[in-house]
Amino acid sequence: MEVYADKSILLECFYTTQAEENFTAGKSVQYLFHPKDSGLISISLPVEHLHKIRLDLGVMPGKIRLGTLSIPGHTSIGYETGMSYYNIDNVIINGGG
Repeated sequence: MEVYADKSILLECFYTTQAEENFTAGKSVQYLFHPKDSGLISISLPVEHLHKIRLDLGVMPGKIRLGTLSIPGHTSIGYETGMSYYNIDNVIINGGG
């Protein structure tokens, strides 16, 4: 995933392995992001089959830009329209607003 931010944030990636499953605290991986890490980052999930993911961007992350999201074995995917952002000053996704 491509990430750029103006301050350190705790990213949390929630995942499910089945369609009827809800996101839970027991199925997530955290990544402490620092501005010096800007660019491509990798978050490894401990699963073989991935159904869906949710990325939480921490508390008051300030300005953040998310670029391409790639999942090995799949083509690069964009971000769904209608995503909600809370406590974020500015979000840019793949060059759009």
